Amino acid sequence: MQQQDGAELGELAGEQPVRRADPLDLIKSSLSDSGWRITPIREAGSATEGKRQADAFLRTKSKPMVEYDIWATRQ
Repeated sequence: MQQQDGAELGELAGEQPVRRADPLDLIKSSLSDSGWRITPIREAGSATEGKRQADAFLRTKSKPMVEYDIWATRQ
């Protein structure tokens, strides 16, 4: 698929407990040299502010990680 200049991309990124990688580092490295320019990155809160799927399945509750809204524009 051909990408158009000015196209926009939105991503909600959060830490994966199994992976223990910084979500911002992952998305930044994924988009580097890809033709996408990250515009704003904003904290999106955590899953406790809505319905958290893990609460239904985990025997012991865990603290959810902070999530981020990341926007990028195609150059």
